[in-house]
Amino acid sequence: MAMIDVLNSNEFGLTNLTEAVNKQPFVETYLSRLFEVSSVATETVNVERGESGIQIIDPSDYGLVAPDSTLDFERTLVTLPAVKIGRTVRLTPRDIQNVRAFGTESELATVQRIFDEKANPVRNSIEATHENLRLGALRGLQVRANGTTVIRNFFTTFGITAPDTVYFDFDNATRAQLQEAFADVASYIRAGLGNLRETGRIAIYGPRAWRRFVANAGVAQAYDRWQEGAWLRQGSLKAPFELLDFLHVEHRGLGIGDDEIRFAPVGVPGLFKTVFTPLDHMDTVNTLGLPLYVNPEMADFGKGWAAEIASLPIHFCTRPEVLIGGSANAEPVTP
Repeated sequence: MAMIDVLNSNEFGLTNLTEAVNKQPFVETYLSRLFEVSSVATETVNVERGESGIQIIDPSDYGLVAPDSTLDFERTLVTLPAVKIGRTVRLTPRDIQNVRAFGTESELATVQRIFDEKANPVRNSIEATHENLRLGALRGLQVRANGTTVIRNFFTTFGITAPDTVYFDFDNATRAQLQEAFADVASYIRAGLGNLRETGRIAIYGPRAWRRFVANAGVAQAYDRWQEGAWLRQGSLKAPFELLDFLHVEHRGLGIGDDEIRFAPVGVPGLFKTVFTPLDHMDTVNTLGLPLYVNPEMADFGKGWAAEIASLPIHFCTRPEVLIGGSANAEPVTP
């Protein structure tokens, strides 16, 4: 079979390539565990927000009609568009020149292997970008790869004033002072949740903030004991470290400042969401979105073959008022 026939076959079509790439094992990260995943057949999602409130109701005498409700049921609707993350990989005649199947491997499998070698770095980069966007949803601010250009500001989108940064003096703070500071953060989170309840709270650290936190005199001994126990239980030190009513996690990726800390509640249904939308392609119109697409195309005049590898997610927080940021600097740094 000629190579051009292999690339024109159904096995290298949009449907089969997309199905194959979505069978790849999902690499779970800590942040991905916080997000509920779903799919839609549109390129946007509508987020309805409102406050029903909670009141203590005075009992009425038996036989009387209950008074009119004064609870606030005002609703607002916010539309969030998807972003497209991906790259196009190309196979040129030079890539497959003199390629021969090895042993029982077919020409189809050989070309698939060559394509996978080019596609795997793109898939890994897409997964890293997903994690960066999830972190942005926890920060209330999603930015592009340059770290400054804003993709989405959840505070302004939902008409909320971003909270002030909390500054921690880990070098000098006592255990009691840390307890009070983290209790203040927890109170802020609970106030933002309103009538919702969390099962816990998380603190996510940049690399230098993490080192300062675990070196604090009131933390170091407890952290050492936890390290010993974590290794015996799991053979790993990547699990969250629980102290001061928070789960403490070092963020192992891009998108967070060296001294930055992000706080958020966990266990709140519908708080953090990931929605996958369909590829912008005629064959995927009105279909539910998939985590990843591979869209192939032959180059003009038989000069090669290309495939767009892309994901179109919406990672978001439905209540940005629960998000609060911290810094391991004892006070604001003057630029």
